[in-house]
Amino acid sequence: SMHAKHHFNARLLSGYSHETLEEIYADSARIESETGINVTNVENIFAVIRHPYDLELSNYAFFRNGRKNVLRGSAFQVSHILDKVELAQGSVREFVERSGYFRGDNSGRGYRTEDYFRICGEIPDNVTLLRFENLEEEFPLAMAPFLAEKKMEFPHSNKSAPGEGISMDELDGPTKIAIYKKHRWLFDEGYYQR
Repeated sequence: SMHAKHHFNARLLSGYSHETLEEIYADSARIESETGINVTNVENIFAVIRHPYDLELSNYAFFRNGRKNVLRGSAFQVSHILDKVELAQGSVREFVERSGYFRGDNSGRGYRTEDYFRICGEIPDNVTLLRFENLEEEFPLAMAPFLAEKKMEFPHSNKSAPGEGISMDELDGPTKIAIYKKHRWLFDEGYYQR
């Protein structure tokens, strides 16, 4: 919908799947004309990151099960999705190395995780990164300054179920190296350990 929706006390603004912060800023005139909100002037932005091992295993399991799940729907019968389903029938390492990123970009390499919340290669001061695995603790702490004396509880724990019987502990060395190469920034910046 092009109209803002309300979810609890949050206002959901129209946009597109997997937009980068740069894309949102570039679309700020449209967003402001529809909502009255200047997104380039938002005081705080929360972005959620996820452990690359867990992210890749979850993505692999999703596409590996693609023949049985939602991908059977006609909306998903597009070549690049079907290619990922086929690729996921092989090894995790091959999937990591060849599946690409969430979206392609003009360079052809695709958007890496850090590309979603950086502007000109830097994380703006108003962006706070929260780890998916720790949202239950980190989100209430991040929200505390905006809630005065109220205490906020997170509604549920965000833990992924292991996919296809593969756990992070079972990933072999070459697969871990492939994941590191694909998500180097998250490791090198100290958000996650290899």
